[in-house]
Amino acid sequence: MKKNIYIIITLLSFIISKDLDGIGYVSFIDGNCSVENIVLDRQSYPLLGNLIFNHDIISSVDNSTCEILFNDNSSLIKLDSNTKIKIYIDDFSKTISLINGSVYGKTAKIDEKFYIKTIHNDIYLNNNAAWVSTSINSDEIISLKSNLDIFNNYKKSRIELVQFIGYKINRIGKVLQNVSGDFPEYILENKINEQKKSDYNNLDFIFHNDDLVPQYRKIKKKKSKSDGFYFSFSSGSRYIRNDNFFNIGFFPFYKNKNFTFSAKLDFYLNSDGKVSKSNWYDKNNFLEKLNFIYEFENYENSFQLYAGELEEVSFGNGYLVNSISNSFDYPYNNFGIDLKYKLGNDFLNFRFIIPSIRDYFREGGVIGLHSSLFLSHRFPLTLGFGFFQDLNIFSQYRFIYDFPNDYENYKGLPSRNVKAAEFDFNFDFIKNMNYEVSLFGELVGIWYPENIHYARNNGTGSVGSVEVVERKGVWGMMTPGISVSFHNVHEIKFSNNYNSAGFYPSYFNTNYLYNRAIYFKIDQPLDFNNQNFMLLSEQIDMLNSFAINEELTEFMLPKEIYPMILNKFNPSPIRGFTIEYNYTFRNKADFSFLFSRLTQTIPLLANNVYYTLESDISIGDGYLKNISNLDFYFQNIFFIGDSDKQELVLGANIGVKITPVLSLIIDLSQVYYDSDLDGSMMKELDFLNFGLNIGASF
Repeated sequence: MKKNIYIIITLLSFIISKDLDGIGYVSFIDGNCSVENIVLDRQSYPLLGNLIFNHDIISSVDNSTCEILFNDNSSLIKLDSNTKIKIYIDDFSKTISLINGSVYGKTAKIDEKFYIKTIHNDIYLNNNAAWVSTSINSDEIISLKSNLDIFNNYKKSRIELVQFIGYKINRIGKVLQNVSGDFPEYILENKINEQKKSDYNNLDFIFHNDDLVPQYRKIKKKKSKSDGFYFSFSSGSRYIRNDNFFNIGFFPFYKNKNFTFSAKLDFYLNSDGKVSKSNWYDKNNFLEKLNFIYEFENYENSFQLYAGELEEVSFGNGYLVNSISNSFDYPYNNFGIDLKYKLGNDFLNFRFIIPSIRDYFREGGVIGLHSSLFLSHRFPLTLGFGFFQDLNIFSQYRFIYDFPNDYENYKGLPSRNVKAAEFDFNFDFIKNMNYEVSLFGELVGIWYPENIHYARNNGTGSVGSVEVVERKGVWGMMTPGISVSFHNVHEIKFSNNYNSAGFYPSYFNTNYLYNRAIYFKIDQPLDFNNQNFMLLSEQIDMLNSFAINEELTEFMLPKEIYPMILNKFNPSPIRGFTIEYNYTFRNKADFSFLFSRLTQTIPLLANNVYYTLESDISIGDGYLKNISNLDFYFQNIFFIGDSDKQELVLGANIGVKITPVLSLIIDLSQVYYDSDLDGSMMKELDFLNFGLNIGASF
């Protein structure tokens, strides 16, 4: 009995001693403040240097202020007159509950989360400073170092406030600018000092999420310079498509308020000392060197127009349009248009994209649009709809592949139009500052201009028993899916997949503009079994309709039909799963990984498993010594083995700071297609794009 009492007393002593460890101390006091702690059963009137403990409730009276500096010496909280707060600290965060009055909080870069909580909002501080005042009807907030991340408890959504601007957020989450707010004098002085500092630094522009439905792929937040003219220069060597070049690049940049202009004027000298004209072929090539951006936004609405080189674009959860880009094979770019419009913070988003204007001058064109609608905070369901169309998948193949000068001897192909649509949804089960749990899904349909003929198992149960079927459209489903994110750092997604025969996940993907029509060459015309697998007469007739020579040995095959000639076409429905993990560290480092496995329900042959792998690593400036950026990406969609590289895209970009002005840029990218028409698309070195440059910015 005595032994048990001794153990209990020891455990209680340990627990109490943990609470008696001070979490900070009073670093400044003017007037009268009081402290009470129900857990420790204590009440006091602290003096300068007195310890502050976990669960302390601190109050100030008229004409009194009190400042608490925490033990990490990296965060503090200052109480104004007539203010009451409660402090709570755990292993992950410091939380200042502002019961009434106003406080000033400031933090350096810290591992722990630091929150100021009111009944209306959770305000997150990291390497930032902010003043917060609360009442029963609203909060008044101003950020003094950088843009401020807030979670509104009424709307159950995040709000981003621009630095140096005062805001009032009422009890139903409506945000109003409060530039003439009644701020303390020390806050106004602090604001002036911080604004002076920012004049010598580049400011980050605010970009809201592209869709209310969470993007299935990460979209990197852009950064922009202050108003004015800037200039960059680079020079070095580059290995492109089995040839060595010396390149010189000039990169002007101009910004005036909402408008930004930039250009990539680069020249390449080959091993013979001659200037390569491959990326200066015509006036369209010059246009494709230019970039224009126009942005307008207030808190409620925003309008953004990008013209030129486009970042990767995804619709919904990425099951139809997944990171489509017009600039993945630098220096061969396209001039595109990406328009985004947001109406209200929690109402309607719209996006319109044309990846390549050049396409429209070649009897083709690709166009896409997506819109999402948030229904209600009481029923937090977001519905999205997207439409994508390629007017002619054959519009650019003769410019992508190195056809001989007698190209006229090849047969032309009729225009081929592909249409697709998707419906996506997202429902928030739990959403607060630290945790989010949501249910998501996407339904996709793709329609072709004529029937696709293929062989499938006739259902007798034996592998190889076939019949001929045809279809004009395909469908796929990514649902149900669940997404869990916590501490604004980790995110895990899992979804079930079920697709019809012939469906191609992420059909409009990163290198779509290159692989929508694929060159294929054989030694003799197609026959029932001369490809080492059986082809039926209907399939042979369909494949021959895409032949570009009279001998029927060279083909331009549509993306959805090309797998048939490689014997990887899925002739029966497939099912499986997709899992994704995303990690973000202090907005400096991002890592993402996606894995998908799909299996045929009724296999035609033994090889019936399809995989998708994607990975992206991005590390920004200030995280690794002398490294301004480090980026790596890898993507291979719907492949069946190591040699299946039709969709493979990979690359890396590293910037090494030599001086504040000079940088070493290491750039590598890899794509696969049979550009020289020899019948093979699996030649790594022929499609390696590697550069080593010295760059300078002014």
